[in-house]
Order: sequence, then structure tokens, then C-alpha cells
Amino acid sequence: MRASRAGFAVYDEALEMARRESLDAVSLCTPTCSHDLAAASLLRQGVAVLCEIPLTIELSGAFRLFDLADSRRTVFAPAAKFRFLPAVQQARDMVSAGEIGQVLNFRIEFARYRNMLMSWRSLPEVAGGGVLRDYGGNALDLIRYLIGPLERLRAVRLRQAQPLDVEDSVLMLATARGGVTGEVFLSWSAETGSRNYATICGSKGTVEIGWQGSVLKRHGKEPHRFGGPFDEMDAYQRMVKAFLACVQYRQPLWMTAEEALETAFAVEMAYHSMRQDATVEVDIGRERSRGPFPV
Repeated sequence: MRASRAGFAVYDEALEMARRESLDAVSLCTPTCSHDLAAASLLRQGVAVLCEIPLTIELSGAFRLFDLADSRRTVFAPAAKFRFLPAVQQARDMVSAGEIGQVLNFRIEFARYRNMLMSWRSLPEVAGGGVLRDYGGNALDLIRYLIGPLERLRAVRLRQAQPLDVEDSVLMLATARGGVTGEVFLSWSAETGSRNYATICGSKGTVEIGWQGSVLKRHGKEPHRFGGPFDEMDAYQRMVKAFLACVQYRQPLWMTAEEALETAFAVEMAYHSMRQDATVEVDIGRERSRGPFPV
């Protein structure tokens, strides 16, 4: 392993590492099915956790981890790398400042071909689902971050292209606060060639957030280009720095527990929508009332 060759201590299990090392913080990048147990054990020891999304397979596990972090006064942070992309942050400022006028519509697209036959992400018992579980959290969090909380959605599982036990392409119609409705397209099998992963249309113009660069297009004005190419490593480094600031200096997290739980709940409701072939309301208050969840 690269880590071993570089001189780092290597463990087969996160819990073994927690027992043998003196830890302040952990970045949890293991498969989804292991998050619940590993994060809970670390939080009980007072170790701060930066957890990749999906946070857990079962929604109740995510509730439990946030409640546990609160009871132990430690940090449980959902990884939300798209919030740390400069282009996304600038686009949010432009939308908030009214640069494109009243927001009318949006499109989020994460679609590129990936052979998932040998990936743990396509195993329902390990990942908890397919492309909706894999990409859905980041896609729906982008809507919340750029426009506002989701109110309702309808999800459709598209024709299957890869022989998997989980969905490989999903189309959603989602409505955010204020009645702003748009599309979310997620696929491991379609290669659309789109330059943009997020587009927000308004009454005075459009913001396009792209893989190679972003542009603000206002009616009657020259396009304004901003942001650089999508840089996943830079976004992740920014997120880790923000996480360490939360741990060391008690800086506020980039999203509240309720925001993170609302996004996780929205993914669950998207699956419910696919099963029921119906539009569903995204009302986490109803789900929260089922608690408390034991910590």
C-alpha cells in the first residue's frame, strides 16, 4: 500500500486504529456501510470526524451520529466538497445579489460513464443504493446551497444500461423554496458531454458552473467568466482546513446538522418517490418526530 511505503501506520480496521493511536480528528473515507459503527466509536472517544457522504445507509444512523456528537461536544462534519469550490461560492454570491434576477429554473447534472461492475458503490449491502446514493447527496446539497431547501421532488429510475442490482441513471424533478423547480440528472452510464454541472436560470440572466470554467450571462451584457476548472483536490484541501479550524478553534461548520440531515432525508425520499412512482414532500420535521434515536 502507498501509505505503508510512505512510512504511515496502516490498520485493517478503523476501530483498531482508534484503540492504538491517540487521535484528535479522523477523515472517514471508508465504504458507507462502515460509517455508522466507525463514526460512533470515534465520537464516543471524543474524536472529531469528517465523514464522506452518504453519511450512513440508514437515515436513523445519521440522526444518531449527530445526536451523539452533540452529547459528546465533539465535531461530526459531513464532507461537502462542492461548497468549497470557488466557482460555486461565487455563483451563490451572484444569485444572492440578484445578478440574474428572480431565480426561475435550475439543472444539476452529474453524468459520466463509469464501469461499476467491480465497484463497491454498486453493491446495495455496502453502499446502500446506486447512483442516487452515490451522487445524490452532493447534487441535492448544491440545490440547497445555491437556491434553498428542497420542498418536494419526483424521481424516476431510467432505463438500465449496466447489469447491476442498483440504479445506474436517475432523473429528478425537484422544487426548492419559493417554488423554484428544476432537473437533476445523475448517471454512471450516460456521457452527455455537458460543460456544466450546475445551471441556474433567472429573469435577468443565467449562471453556468462548469467543469472547465464558469460564466455569468446577463441579458444585454457581455458574458463574465469566473472561477477556474473543477479542482477536486483543491476543494478537498479547503474543506480539511475548515474542518481543522472547527476542531481547533471551534469555528462553525459549513453546514448545520439540520441541513445535512435534510439532504440525507431528501435522498431517502427520492428512493421513496421511485418506488411509489409519485411526487413526495421533503418534510424532515415529520421524520425527526419519530426520534429520539439512541446514542
